[in-house]
Amino acid sequence: MNRSARASEERGVTRRLLPLRISSLILIFAAVLIAAFTGAMLYVGKLSSEEADQQARASEVNLFRHVLASRFIMLARDQTQESIWDESVRNISLDFDPDFVSDETATALWYNYGLDRTLLVGPDKKLLAYARGSEVDFSPTAFTLDADMQALIDKAVAQYMKNRITIKGGYSARAATIGDRAIMLSEIGEIFSGAFQTIEGKPALVSATAIVPYENEVALPDGPPVILVNAKFIDTDEVSYLRSQLGFQSLDFVAAGDAAATTGTREDIKTLSGQVVGTFVWQNALPGAHIWSVILPIVGAIGALVAAAALLMAQRLGKMSNQLETSERRTRHLSRHDALTGLANRLSFGEALEEAVAGLPDKAFAVVACDLDRFKAVNDTFGHGAGDIVIRTVGERLAKEVGESGVVSRTGGDEFIILVHAFTDKRRLNLLCTGIIDAILKPIRVDNGQETDVGVSLGVAQAPLCGITGSAVMRAADEALYAAKQMGRGRAVFAEALEAPQDPEAAPIKAAE
Repeated sequence: MNRSARASEERGVTRRLLPLRISSLILIFAAVLIAAFTGAMLYVGKLSSEEADQQARASEVNLFRHVLASRFIMLARDQTQESIWDESVRNISLDFDPDFVSDETATALWYNYGLDRTLLVGPDKKLLAYARGSEVDFSPTAFTLDADMQALIDKAVAQYMKNRITIKGGYSARAATIGDRAIMLSEIGEIFSGAFQTIEGKPALVSATAIVPYENEVALPDGPPVILVNAKFIDTDEVSYLRSQLGFQSLDFVAAGDAAATTGTREDIKTLSGQVVGTFVWQNALPGAHIWSVILPIVGAIGALVAAAALLMAQRLGKMSNQLETSERRTRHLSRHDALTGLANRLSFGEALEEAVAGLPDKAFAVVACDLDRFKAVNDTFGHGAGDIVIRTVGERLAKEVGESGVVSRTGGDEFIILVHAFTDKRRLNLLCTGIIDAILKPIRVDNGQETDVGVSLGVAQAPLCGITGSAVMRAADEALYAAKQMGRGRAVFAEALEAPQDPEAAPIKAAE
């Protein structure tokens, strides 16, 4: 074969091999590109799932801590009914009366608020009384004040000494002079101290506070005050309450020393000295697993069409972003709404009240404080599940009656508050209250086809007639509600009418006959 023929053959071979080389290069490039893209996708998926899980977990932990802190505030608020009261000062701090402690203090805190244990500790840090429910033991050895309990009591004493004020004849506390006993939110920490403790071997939420005057008809002497301590055990009912508030259906509590779940989020609760008394455990709603279920199919399809896979990835990542936004919106919604009824919670109502006050005097408003009658009997007879049904039904009926005329909120337990902004004249407020009373009185079907019923007492305060600040209007509404309770329940009382002598037969609004 001559040189020319060989050259021609070589050129032919080159032409035949060139497409194979390009194909190989394309395959290699595609393989490298797919491998790089797949690796990048897997890395992005790992980061996205970890970040999503971390954010979801952090949001749930923050929500849990917020609800637990609110629980301490509710416990302290229940204490105010007995701790911020002139009669308590007279019969406990100044002249200790065992009958008053048995018949009034321990009984009220047990039957009205379900507080499991009550302690009274004197200025000399000696035990004056110890109550299991309503049964009171006045022996100084009835309960041993351990180091954690002593620390909590010392903290309550220090809070009182820091915030005490001089009044005629002695001393009181600043928080007790600000507003009524039932509503003290920003000020409640000034004389109350809360901590987790172990009482009789059981984990509990414990609140300690000084007994101080309310109307300042009496005064405390100089020196440390008598301290009222109350405990609410973290039992099945308490965990169920927290579960309903948080929406964490898997929430459980494990006492220290018991076997706890190894998976899920764990939140230890500790005494003031740092001793763990128990652990709350729940399973997180983690979006990371869903992220993987979206990314892996995309990675598997990349070999067919890289560009299409990239577009699909962008779409899926957008969907995941929406899911994260939905999760965040749900968390924000839970932080501003009552989990059981869906109504506005205390935070949301407080903002609405501030906005309404800012509109005075150009735009008047009214506040209606609502408290259910005979609700404890429902829980005692049918159980807390039926009580939840009643609370939800009452919330629905209140929302239906008020409609677009105002904001209905649940502030805790069987207490609701309505901010009416559409009208403030007494005639229409009368009609609204009558409609509410009639609606609440209707039978409510609970479990197993059984029916029950509750009533409602209302206290109405108009602004600016009854005050130009939120605390003043709320105080007036609470005083009117208290008057409605005293006059026989199942009625509405206007705060403005409290200035004149009450006619219990004519003045209050009752349910329609």
